[in-house]
Amino acid sequence: MERDYMFLNIMEDFLEQKGKLNKPTQESMDRKAGKVLSFSTHIKYMVHAQLSNQEKWSKIKRNIQKIDDIFFQYDIDEIKKQQWEYFFKKIKPYLTRGVSLEGQMRNLHSNIEIMEKINTTHKEGGIDSYVVSKPPIEIIKNFVKKHKLNYMGISLICEYLKNVGVECTKPDTHIMRFLSKTRRGFLLKDEAYITKRGEKKETIWTDNYKINALEIIEKIGVNSGKTPSTIDRIIWSYCADGYGEICTKTPNCRYCIIEEGCNHNKPGVRF
Repeated sequence: MERDYMFLNIMEDFLEQKGKLNKPTQESMDRKAGKVLSFSTHIKYMVHAQLSNQEKWSKIKRNIQKIDDIFFQYDIDEIKKQQWEYFFKKIKPYLTRGVSLEGQMRNLHSNIEIMEKINTTHKEGGIDSYVVSKPPIEIIKNFVKKHKLNYMGISLICEYLKNVGVECTKPDTHIMRFLSKTRRGFLLKDEAYITKRGEKKETIWTDNYKINALEIIEKIGVNSGKTPSTIDRIIWSYCADGYGEICTKTPNCRYCIIEEGCNHNKPGVRF
């Protein structure tokens, strides 16, 4: 049976009316307008993506100006003058988690070197041209393997790329949960599982499932007339704290405006 993607329009209208639809970055709009993005812009959004790992974006957004100042507004020469400890100590007060922060800052300079190498070796327009030189999923896979950036998996690579105008989504917890078998049913796996002790644990999504989610979003885009990045903003905004806060970990179904087509409250669904 052919799916109806009208739910995206309903969500988008709802979020816009509430003023809760996350906006695209200015740089992503600049790309669509035909502008070339600087190398420092790419480093900026690589760093932003890393800091978003296991952190509520609403918290980062409140402190984004201070964070950008810590990184010297992404002046690469200035960044290179400082040791990793400088950034770790300066950034730490603005984040609630710190599990991967030290590793990210330890590898800041080496990640910049990887980006510089791409910028130099991709003759036709450097890294800004490289990120749109192949289909998005192929570029994503390259950053995970061929040009591997340390402490950046598929989700964070996607976050970086979509913020510099590449048409893709970020398969984070919100997106994967929304697409899961126990929510909208696009994926073949439940959002969570029950352990032998009877505890509920959220699913840890493998790279294969994340790539599958990217492919699903691309297909939804073809059938709905919306770009992958627009679909990403709609779904993410509907779910995230500080935004729609509807399809959350414990969903607020009584406020949901797209219950039809959702599996959450169907008989036999546990979560």
